[in-house]
Amino acid sequence: MKTTISSIACAPVLLIAIVLGPGCGPTPPGNGDSCASTGTTGGVTTVSYADDIVPLFMTTGCLNSTCHGGTFPASQYDMRTYAALFVAGDDADRIGACEIVPGDAASSFLIEKLRSSNPRVGLQMPLEREPLTEEEIVLIETWIDEGAQDN
Repeated sequence: MKTTISSIACAPVLLIAIVLGPGCGPTPPGNGDSCASTGTTGGVTTVSYADDIVPLFMTTGCLNSTCHGGTFPASQYDMRTYAALFVAGDDADRIGACEIVPGDAASSFLIEKLRSSNPRVGLQMPLEREPLTEEEIVLIETWIDEGAQDN
């Protein structure tokens, strides 16, 4: 077998890809991130991102500067913009999960972090606050199930 410099140079890249596997690394949406939303609008929705979800994130503390709304968001999960919601934070990235899977709330790591007192990684959110109510979580789930649209 003939070994060339180019095959040796490519080996570390291949090894990294195998070790990290597919997932939702810190790639910005639209640049290959499998978690990115298409940001589509249209279709029938009952929940609005701007009118329902953003105010909910604000009132529950998610967007506080000490949580996921500051310059240095907790667990590297930035919730300040619509696009940032789809980029995996450290916990989701660690297990190859997507924070939000448009059309599939049950597969969205964000929902696991809100519902489970024992998520696969990290702690239940919001940290050091009362858990979201069932109605609040259902609102987020409905938004995700309806395609997590930027509306």
